[in-house]
Amino acid sequence: MSRRERILLLILLCGSVLVDFLLLSTAPTGSSSDVVAVLAPVIAAGIFTLSPPAGALSLLTVSLAQTFDGDSGSETLMLALAAGLVTYTSPRWFSAAYVLAGALLISLAAARSGSLTAAAVPALLAIGLASALIGRALRRAQQRSAAQAAHIARITEEREKSLRTREGEIAAERSRIADELHDIIAHDLTIISMQARVLEGSASPSDRAIAVDAIRERSAQALADIRRALLIVRKDSPEPSSMGTAEHRDTIAATLDALRSSLAQGSLQIDSSLSPGTELSEAIEQTAVHVLREGCTNAIKHGSDPPSVSIDIRSSADSLSITVSNMLPAQDAPASTESGGYGLVRLRERTSLHGGELSTREEAGRFRLRARLPLR
Repeated sequence: MSRRERILLLILLCGSVLVDFLLLSTAPTGSSSDVVAVLAPVIAAGIFTLSPPAGALSLLTVSLAQTFDGDSGSETLMLALAAGLVTYTSPRWFSAAYVLAGALLISLAAARSGSLTAAAVPALLAIGLASALIGRALRRAQQRSAAQAAHIARITEEREKSLRTREGEIAAERSRIADELHDIIAHDLTIISMQARVLEGSASPSDRAIAVDAIRERSAQALADIRRALLIVRKDSPEPSSMGTAEHRDTIAATLDALRSSLAQGSLQIDSSLSPGTELSEAIEQTAVHVLREGCTNAIKHGSDPPSVSIDIRSSADSLSITVSNMLPAQDAPASTESGGYGLVRLRERTSLHGGELSTREEAGRFRLRARLPLR
């Protein structure tokens, strides 16, 4: 029983006790035994509000005592009416036992007491059965309502969990696209900025032609990457983007060739022990590509002009080590391009995600970016 139902039943019992006392006080032949006979069923019903099985047993005990005392008319009626409360609040086996015991007590009362007529017994049994059926129907309705509420709560929780998962996937995909835009497009724009400075400061027709070709090539590449990113963002579902598929996958060898072309106006030295046939996982190779691009992009942005870059790649049985170093500009030289440091922060996160390490330091007039990536 709910708390509200218990309170309502207690109020009804208190009202019943008050009425009984008023009737007994006005009756000229009232005695203490009459008071006990009236209050016993009420007390049993009060126990029912605390524990339905205990209250039902108390009511059966009171009815049995009244039956042997020879006065069981009102108790048998209360016994029949209480069958609905018992079946509503108690387990099925206990409800069945109570109904059977109640029917036996009504039959016993009819046999031992003259207060019950022959027609009263079927009427009491019918009242008890109807009350039990009503209580059972209410219990089933309550169980169905609770099951539906639990089902709705479960569906709501699953839907909210699905939405949170989807939002997390969308956020992760957006973050990945932002990384791709920074790693690819920022590098292209940095090369364009460097070649634009070459156009401003060089009078050589050949140098200017090389710079124009580099700007044209990098501009076209940047536009293609932006279109590809926009197509991914416009998709309704956060499906894996094509920026990391085999069709668009960048390799270390291809990236080194692109860097040679980008740094044609400067100095680029590459020392690699990585053989062309070395097998790398896609995640490790893409991370290595990001390290190379970020290192060269930082060299163009913050290094000497023209840039002087050295790349050292070493592989062993269990790790891949990449070092990108560049000559630092003179102390009084202005910075060519402002930077928010986003690239190194995301690169460190990406490297740590794959169990690697990333470190930066300045020594002997050079800036060194070193990454170690596990191969196993």
